[in-house]
Amino acid sequence: MSSAPSERSNLEQLKNQAKDLLRAWKSSKELHRLSSHPKKPAEPKLADAQLVIAQENGYPSWAKLKRALELQAVESEAERFIEEACVASTGLHILRDTGDAEAVRRANPQITKENFACACVYGEIDAVRRVLAEGPERANAKIGAREWEPLLYVCFSFYGRGGSPREQDLAACAKALIDAGADPNVSFLSEPGNEASFEPAIYGAAGFLGSPALTRVLIAAGVDPNDYETPYHAPEHTDIAAVKEIWSRLSRDSRATVMLRFCDSHNYNGLEWCLERGGDPTAMSHWEDQTLHHSIRRLNPLRFQELILRHGGDVNGKTKSGQSAMQMAAIRGRTDVIDLLLAHGAVDDLTETQRFIYAVAMGDEAAAKRMLSQDPELVSKLSGEEALAMNSASGQGNLRGVKLMLELGFPMAQHGVNGDTPLHYAASLGQFDVVVTLVEAGAPILAKQMQDLTPKELAEDFLRNGWITKPEMHDIIRYLGEEEAKLESSA
Repeated sequence: MSSAPSERSNLEQLKNQAKDLLRAWKSSKELHRLSSHPKKPAEPKLADAQLVIAQENGYPSWAKLKRALELQAVESEAERFIEEACVASTGLHILRDTGDAEAVRRANPQITKENFACACVYGEIDAVRRVLAEGPERANAKIGAREWEPLLYVCFSFYGRGGSPREQDLAACAKALIDAGADPNVSFLSEPGNEASFEPAIYGAAGFLGSPALTRVLIAAGVDPNDYETPYHAPEHTDIAAVKEIWSRLSRDSRATVMLRFCDSHNYNGLEWCLERGGDPTAMSHWEDQTLHHSIRRLNPLRFQELILRHGGDVNGKTKSGQSAMQMAAIRGRTDVIDLLLAHGAVDDLTETQRFIYAVAMGDEAAAKRMLSQDPELVSKLSGEEALAMNSASGQGNLRGVKLMLELGFPMAQHGVNGDTPLHYAASLGQFDVVVTLVEAGAPILAKQMQDLTPKELAEDFLRNGWITKPEMHDIIRYLGEEEAKLESSA
């Protein structure tokens, strides 16, 4: 059997080798290499030299060697195309645009027609149908360098992003594969060897891509979207069309996850849609909070809490760790929320420490210092949620409260929700004046949170995803970039 030419070989190199061999023969050199030629011509020509080169590389003819090199080039470019057009098979899943993938495809337009994996990634429906016609086993056979089932290439392709030009083509490919017998519940492990890291096709369609078309195909095939990944990631998209496709199949717990995630992304319309369609705001799933608590934790505007209470939120409900909505609002200095809760019958259950934090958050210096005179250890006693008071004040743009906290020695490098420091909160939520105040006070500008992002990078992420679109976001990103550059130059 012929083996593939070595990586160092390419067609131009082999052509030159054949020309060099012919010149050598004409000079009566390298004649021993003619022994492999079946005809051993007296006056060799270029074609004879090419034949010998082919045989020396394990091929019976120059034409077959040339075709092998062409296929090798296609396979190499196919792998490159897949890496540029598909989610990373390990590590973080970042949805990129298709610019780099398109550059590869335009330079090698045949790859999406000749390579089955590439056809799936690009949504080349005619090529997919042609392969499936070879036999139903092709629908589930692992293909490509990743050894994925075809449906995974479809459901994790950047080309399938919700609303993209090729979304419908990819949905057609998914349906063709499933109709041919593909398992719609197929998945891959993002951490090889760790069975808990499975990433199902429905997560790719609804959670990663936010594609209603792909999601619809999978749901119609009977896929259960109640894994941990899909309900968690589907609400990250500004367009909630994919959430709408899975909603009727979600359990009470999964619906709770979706609503909490809409609070995370400050998506009022998404949360309202869920509550109007039976979402239970008192459900906690495996998370810490009910929806009301989480909206306060994530510093959502007052209209979020008003919406939740209108749809049955429990004004006196507790988190799993026993915190009330009143307590959460107080340590975040949310007078507006406290007034709303009291108007709906909330019990005032604030502790002495929480009243102190509330006074500081409100910028009531006299009251805060009076409490400190009675108990000088109040700041050092802060723990858990209470120690994150500056994080919350920073995210709300509470400049007066932040300045008083800095004066009284509140911690300013505490990692809160998702590992965010006060500077992460201020930067990602567009609070420019607070960002400057924290940086000038010595806040760590290169601190990383759970996703390994600095405050500047988190601000860029929020802006890119459309979660916070204030004009100040651009000023914050520019300012933090300048401060990072100063650090680097002084290092």
